[in-house]
Amino acid sequence: MGEFTVTGLRVVREAARSGSFTRAAERLGYTNRIDVAVLSGDPDRPGDTTFEPLLDDSLFLAVHPAHRLATRASVAVAELRAEPWITGSNDIGSTLLGAWSGPSWHPRIAHTARDWIAKLGLVSAGLGVTIVPGLAVSALPARLSIIRIDDPQAHRPTHLAYRSGTIPPDHPFLEALRDTAATLAADIRARLRT
Repeated sequence: MGEFTVTGLRVVREAARSGSFTRAAERLGYTNRIDVAVLSGDPDRPGDTTFEPLLDDSLFLAVHPAHRLATRASVAVAELRAEPWITGSNDIGSTLLGAWSGPSWHPRIAHTARDWIAKLGLVSAGLGVTIVPGLAVSALPARLSIIRIDDPQAHRPTHLAYRSGTIPPDHPFLEALRDTAATLAADIRARLRT
């Protein structure tokens, strides 16, 4: 988002790996102090919080440019079953691959890496493929091939959440978040066209 200055507003950027808005706030020490959050997935919804869809974040496949799928615009999930995967955890349910885990498919995890630089380095070395959120596509190295995944589960909802009564819905910061989400969606479309 770049810089954003508003009197009385302090911006703290944190990534919380919890599936719960409330637990993440507690873990970060912000219980009853978070007025605005951008959340991915399906978070819990405290009663004093307003949630609105911000972006339906599509999931994409990142592959090495010499990979057999590198020139494709899209790929079906069934074509990915034999791929060596690079994930953030051996627990498939906690990764972006979780949407496809089940009795009919157990992805073969070749490497685990907690941070994106390591994951993308492994992909760049041709050691496997990984799922990337659409929000990250415009920032990915141009040398990687990014492929749309043809599956209705290949997305994660991203919400704007704000405490009711603490910040008005038309606050300039909320408007900036909405505008940034729209710009990111356009950047994703542009990257996939090239």
